[in-house]
Amino acid sequence: MRRLLGVALLLIVACGHHHDDHGHGDHGHGDHGHGDHGHGDQQEPEPIAITRWQDGHELFVELDLPQPGKPVGYHAHVTVLDTFKPVTKGEFTVRFNQGDRVIAQASVDGVARAGIFTPEGKAPATGDYDLTMTYRNGDTSVEFDCGTVSVGESPVKEPPRPSLSFLKEQQWRIPFATGWATERAIAREIELPAMVEPAGTDRLTISAPTSGRFFHNPKLKLAEGLHIESGDLVGRISPTVAGDDFSRLTLAVDEARIAKQQAERELKRIRPLVDEGLLPQKRLIDEQNRIDTQTAKLRAASDRLARVVAPGGKGGLSVKSSLAGVVTELLVANGEPVEPGQTLLRIGGERSRWVRARFVARPDEPMLDARAVAIRTPGGKRIDLKEHGRLLASHPTVDPKTQLATLIAEVSGDNLGDSSHALRSGTPVVLLIQVGTKAERLTVPTAAVVDINTRKYVFVQSSGEEFEKRRVVVGDRDGDVVHVISGIEAGERVVTKGGYDIHLSSIMGQVESHRH
Repeated sequence: MRRLLGVALLLIVACGHHHDDHGHGDHGHGDHGHGDHGHGDQQEPEPIAITRWQDGHELFVELDLPQPGKPVGYHAHVTVLDTFKPVTKGEFTVRFNQGDRVIAQASVDGVARAGIFTPEGKAPATGDYDLTMTYRNGDTSVEFDCGTVSVGESPVKEPPRPSLSFLKEQQWRIPFATGWATERAIAREIELPAMVEPAGTDRLTISAPTSGRFFHNPKLKLAEGLHIESGDLVGRISPTVAGDDFSRLTLAVDEARIAKQQAERELKRIRPLVDEGLLPQKRLIDEQNRIDTQTAKLRAASDRLARVVAPGGKGGLSVKSSLAGVVTELLVANGEPVEPGQTLLRIGGERSRWVRARFVARPDEPMLDARAVAIRTPGGKRIDLKEHGRLLASHPTVDPKTQLATLIAEVSGDNLGDSSHALRSGTPVVLLIQVGTKAERLTVPTAAVVDINTRKYVFVQSSGEEFEKRRVVVGDRDGDVVHVISGIEAGERVVTKGGYDIHLSSIMGQVESHRH
């Protein structure tokens, strides 16, 4: 009994899954949706489905098979292609035309719900008509040519093609987009691992002008990666002075101090004599000049001595940067002794950068006339180089011993804008180059190709809510497009965002994707 009950429950659940209810209701009634049009055992004709793209909008409309003089219900979905979101207001009109004459029309002002218009009106008499539909909202007016429709005749049924259903309501709720498969001129794109470094013409090496100890400027907190301006004081060098030299410095200070003191005493002695007229005024002036001279000598001798006895302070030889940029290497710690000409630090400017790619040489690769096209950062951002980047050589140089090839692209920092911080020195990136000549090939946006179980697929939009899953063979990539060798044709509309959601919906049933 338990087994029989379990089988019965499974059958009930399975039968429930075969009911294709998308929650849209009946055409022309209640919610005006895609639901069952039958009443009892009577089978009504399948509705007509039309999909059009025009002036930045997509129209997907289903309508009852028009019969002479009978009401026709329309279920029209209007999507803005810039955002792939539904319109939220406006007026929608349907017209049956013969030549310049409007024979019948139906119109509705306002959406039944976001993106959906549900006008109703009577069909004209038996005959062939040009069907047009118009969406208006403020200054926006889009007219869709929906082809010829026959009133009073059943359309020729074409054999159904295998397709996946993905409703507009599902498309509008997730990141979703479509685009055309088109022919365009592309060239082969190759990815090379690379590293960012300062351009060779935009570097500064600061060396010690004399022996001594190098003291960092405490206000800068000198470290690799620090941005400094031209003219900034990076530190001071306190010169090294041997025993005899130091003695001479201290003796010079003492001699200047004693000579100044003697001149001051002499001035004090002769001042009263000059006031009494016993000595000439010139004698007073001479002594004052001697005091000034000895004061200057004492100041100079004291400064020379301070550079030795006051390391890290105000004394020492100033070391300044003549280039604005970033400290790429700091080779001497604070207070360490240095020799004349020893490198203290290196600074990389920001006017231009080099992106150096090193890779195993490919003798069979047509690398001649290579062109730098883009850089991909560790975060996946693509920085276009076509306007502000160039290869220093049109083909790589190869080390004969290691068989490693080097290719360098120079990037102008002035045109990078917000991308400048992503190309700091030492950043690992991917350099993308083009090789060969461009040729016309069928392409789709790279994002349209979906990897499923190690195979590549593209989802082709056959109508507003119907998609075909096509296995494709892809070739060269050029920027954000890729060559499709087989699987689709030019002029087909493909899903460029949301393809994997359609795949999930097809294997899980018509449920809203929770990946986003």
